[in-house]
Amino acid sequence: MSADYYRAQIKSKEVIIDRGRGIDKAEAMQRLKGGKDVYTTKSKANTLANALSQGQGTWKDNAHVIGGYQHYHDVTHKLRSHIFYGDPHFPEAAGARKPDPEDKDSNNGGP
Repeated sequence: MSADYYRAQIKSKEVIIDRGRGIDKAEAMQRLKGGKDVYTTKSKANTLANALSQGQGTWKDNAHVIGGYQHYHDVTHKLRSHIFYGDPHFPEAAGARKPDPEDKDSNNGGP
């Protein structure tokens, strides 16, 4: 059976998720209140952020670095902790062009 929450931390601008041993909601809340980070599903991340904010809402953020994760904070962002969710964010290279098979220029002059 899989866990609902995992310990996470930011190290050298990288989010490290400890998937070795899951934690329960109570431990996740304790970590967040102590300024530490967790990883979970988007729905559970929203629920945790709202609980940290005593039902007053959430603060949702996009990933701040390439390979980072979208995340939630408590509504005032007072706790500095992150509730990460989803897949890492890898944007397409700026200006990158996907080759078009009908475009002879994108085929390096080939037939």
